[in-house]
Amino acid sequence: MMHQVATPAAVRQHSKRHHNLHTVKGIHWRAIRPQDTPGIERLVRRQPFRHPTWTLEEGTLGIAAYVRCGTLLATVLVTHGRTPGEYASLFTVVAVDPDWREEGLGLVGLNLIPQFLANDGIAVDMLFGLCSSKSASYYLQAGYEVTRPREQLKVPGVSQPMLSPDPARSCWFYRHFI
Repeated sequence: MMHQVATPAAVRQHSKRHHNLHTVKGIHWRAIRPQDTPGIERLVRRQPFRHPTWTLEEGTLGIAAYVRCGTLLATVLVTHGRTPGEYASLFTVVAVDPDWREEGLGLVGLNLIPQFLANDGIAVDMLFGLCSSKSASYYLQAGYEVTRPREQLKVPGVSQPMLSPDPARSCWFYRHFI
């Protein structure tokens, strides 16, 4: 682990404060819908280290933050594992409009997604994703642990630890929920 993970109480307080500020600004989170696909794909492609042809996989679940006028500001997406053993561990993608970075949208989304999944009857053992060492502190503030660069991650239900395939995002962020 690189630095200290924020305590659950600190994460709740920080997330609640940002969420309240977002609400005042007219920002609301909701489940993604099929018609959101083009906007989500454009937003994710604009993120550092994302491939310009990234596409939203069928079956991806997630939430998105919109302002009243309908502009997409952020999204947190999760995809199921490829095998039954991996199914309870969800790969996570976070994307925030560059003009809205540092506003806490990703932090709020990372902390809303477990409840969204639970409300849909999806039991999650672990959420995980790739990040750069430069962005590690962001995930730590959101209550996620972060590996050192090029460190393997053990995912429940997967026989072999995973190594990041992306040199630019060589760390894993993760959080266990059981």
